[in-house]
Amino acid sequence: MYIKVVSIDPNKQSLHPELIIRAEMKCDSNILPTEVSCVLNDKNFKIANAITSHTRGDNFYVDYKNRSDRRILYYFHLFVPLDKLAIEYLQDLRDKSSKHDINLQLKFVVKSIEPNVNEHKLPEGVVALKSNNSFFINVKTYEFSQEIVISSSDWVQDYLPVFVKEKYLILEINEPQITSENEFWNERLKPAINALTSVESKIKQGEWAEAIEKARPLIELLNNNSELKKLFIESGLSEAAAINLIDSISGLFAFTSKFIHKIEHKSINVNPDLTAHKEDAYLIYSLSSNMINMIVKKINRMP
Repeated sequence: MYIKVVSIDPNKQSLHPELIIRAEMKCDSNILPTEVSCVLNDKNFKIANAITSHTRGDNFYVDYKNRSDRRILYYFHLFVPLDKLAIEYLQDLRDKSSKHDINLQLKFVVKSIEPNVNEHKLPEGVVALKSNNSFFINVKTYEFSQEIVISSSDWVQDYLPVFVKEKYLILEINEPQITSENEFWNERLKPAINALTSVESKIKQGEWAEAIEKARPLIELLNNNSELKKLFIESGLSEAAAINLIDSISGLFAFTSKFIHKIEHKSINVNPDLTAHKEDAYLIYSLSSNMINMIVKKINRMP
């Protein structure tokens, strides 16, 4: 008996995230498989259990064209439900992989019934499960393991769009009118506002480092400290409040630049290589986009 995985795909027909494992199984004709189960693992943890498939169900069938007297080929598919924790764990595995692929293991358990070859042959036409305290039919369990790899490109293009259906905060961004006194801000706001779409797209794809890189125009806009201070004071903030706000913006700029620039801002120190995670990308996106939204609104209120 053997099991071979044919494909593993996201179930696009399900409201809840789950995988479909399609596989084939070949066994001797005297073996009757009754059910197949599967566990999805990585090298450290069990991630999810497949829903057990019974051989009399709709998702299990025999290849009669290639059936022989000695071997039978079965095809079956299993559904593996994934909760939010499992999806985040798979994403973390991808982030930690040097090639950003996801390496997994499938452990199959097959239960079957088969004749006891040690018993004498039953007379023709006689059906019995037990005779003289000896069983003519055995219930056996077989275990199989197979390594699978979900490539980085497949995860981003095929899996994440199906699994991650998160709601995003819609920000009201009003592009300032082109006026002589606002020409400075107009030139800097346009690329920053356009960058919001690129950042959100990369976040939806799970490309955290690329999302932060796409946020560069947002962060560069926030590095205009003297102009920002002037704008905040003219919009009604006190000088102390404006300075406090500038300090917080400067902190965001310094934090983000460590992911983007190899050299420390206004320094010769080399930044260590930082691994961007989901929470880093979300923080930079949400804070910078809200900062820009605030700046746009204050400019639009200016006479």
